[in-house]
Amino acid sequence: MTEKIKAFIEKYFIYLFAAAVVAVNFTLIFDNVVWGDEAFSGNVIRGTNIAGLLQRIYYWDNHPPLYYILLQGLCAVLGHHTWVMHLLSFLLFAAGVVFAVIVWKKEAGWFPASMFVLVSGLSATCVEYNLEIRMYALVFLELFVCAYLSYRIISGDDRIRNFVCIVLFGVMAAYTHHYGLVTSGILLAVTFFGYFLRNKGKSWVRGVICLASYIVLYLPWLFVLLKQMKGVAGSWWATEPSKLSAVLEFVFGGARLKPILLWMTVVLSLISILVDLGVLKLGGAKGKFELSLATKDLKVALSDKTRGILVLWAAVLLVLGFAYGISAVYKPILELRYMYPIVPLLLTILMIAISRVLDYAREQKLVKLFGVIFFVLFSVSLVFGLLDFKYFRSVTKTQNVETQKVLDVIGEVDDDTVMTSIAVQHLAWTVLEYYYPDTEIVEGFPTEAREDAGTVWSFYTGPLSDSEIESMQARGYNVEVHEDMWFGKYGCYIYKFYK
Repeated sequence: MTEKIKAFIEKYFIYLFAAAVVAVNFTLIFDNVVWGDEAFSGNVIRGTNIAGLLQRIYYWDNHPPLYYILLQGLCAVLGHHTWVMHLLSFLLFAAGVVFAVIVWKKEAGWFPASMFVLVSGLSATCVEYNLEIRMYALVFLELFVCAYLSYRIISGDDRIRNFVCIVLFGVMAAYTHHYGLVTSGILLAVTFFGYFLRNKGKSWVRGVICLASYIVLYLPWLFVLLKQMKGVAGSWWATEPSKLSAVLEFVFGGARLKPILLWMTVVLSLISILVDLGVLKLGGAKGKFELSLATKDLKVALSDKTRGILVLWAAVLLVLGFAYGISAVYKPILELRYMYPIVPLLLTILMIAISRVLDYAREQKLVKLFGVIFFVLFSVSLVFGLLDFKYFRSVTKTQNVETQKVLDVIGEVDDDTVMTSIAVQHLAWTVLEYYYPDTEIVEGFPTEAREDAGTVWSFYTGPLSDSEIESMQARGYNVEVHEDMWFGKYGCYIYKFYK
């Protein structure tokens, strides 16, 4: 019976688990809440064609265009609705899960692939971007595929399609996010250098051709990037980069999962390297657990999996070094979300490291011991992941209810309505335009609205001053106030001035 259960788990668990994780993420797409950057995504694609979209991106934004093009295409088919825009990110997340279940299960095994599904679908870091109307789910998928192709190339699979595809997906990442450019560029360079070393310096032509192709394919956007960098130099808002401790918590799944994922990734990577070098030995006669360290038997005979681990770690560390380096010499361009492109690389490292350690455990007849250890780690991670998901879902539900209250209070908006906002983050910039695209928006106090407006809706962080209200009453407006409202993620007082 035990063998039958084991066989069932090995054959079917990942499919059932992946379906459940994808299903619970799908339930999140129907909220109608957007924050400032999400609202910008919805606004920039509205009412224009591809040429107009590219023009808007050139003048209004500091990001590459690929995500916006995909978003515009989906909305052209299904309509410009919040759930449709959430759907795009969800579909990209689901594609990553399918890739793990089909490709990585075959490559690394069902358990490592299941760990990927858990973290990518339930962790505090990933669950937000599986829903967000921004480009992070797309760049995650692109770099997840790049990480796999990097591993295949380092493993000696030198079929042309691997080289072509890693360039194409790397370029796609570069056209999705600027840290997609940094991460994919570094990953390709490290991969081809590793491939060069693996072949003892005899295979450098493919690497050079691929890197040259990558650069040539990105050149059309390079001039826009340089223009955007000049704009950033004069208007960047951050004063310091995110702290390394915060970055590590972010890229390893959030506060709950970080202690597990960080140490699993680091320790299993070290075990993989040390056992391949012959420095560390786990296991003894008849499968008994023994640990020994030795340097006299040092060898350089790395397995393909350990080579993949080293290449991906090099890429991650170089991206972090670049981020902190450019923050020191240029501008502090290191927000937590900008580090999301290295998350798929770290999850790939984790999968490969688990697989390598399990391979070694089989060699040393320690499968049962490591099976118990990994079962405990997976179970605790699953509990923490479910808690993260539950919290995120409760927050989004609350925000959705509160936002709907605001929309109900405002109701239908007449043509002679003006909306004003000041001090409430992002409302005047993008959020009000997202919900009311045909209404005049003024960033300022209600007295700054045109005097012939029939109705003025004013959003402020707290009560307006008596003088401001009296000035509006002197213009002939009646006043109605709604206190302590939440519009999306933003708390505010809402005033209705009407004649």
